[in-house]
Amino acid sequence: MSEESTPAKVRLSEGLGAGAEARCCENCDDGDGFCIFPYYGVAPHTHDHWPVIGSTRVLPREQWEANFREDPDCPMQGTYLRCSKCGRGEPEAPNV
Repeated sequence: MSEESTPAKVRLSEGLGAGAEARCCENCDDGDGFCIFPYYGVAPHTHDHWPVIGSTRVLPREQWEANFREDPDCPMQGTYLRCSKCGRGEPEAPNV
């Protein structure tokens, strides 16, 4: 799929002027100058190494960051709205 056919992706440096720096940080830059936020994925979790390497454990809801919104149709999945380091991405939205 070409860049022209994906209008939702906007280069972070676009519109900033010549020599301007992108407004994202190394945490949210996808390596091609695009912000990865918002994105859909597993609720905040850890990867345990015992008893099985690769075990995923979802954190209790009270430990979830404010930038995550759970999908009402798919528990333990949802959207990460913005970068927790630089704030790039979607603005704060009420939890539905």
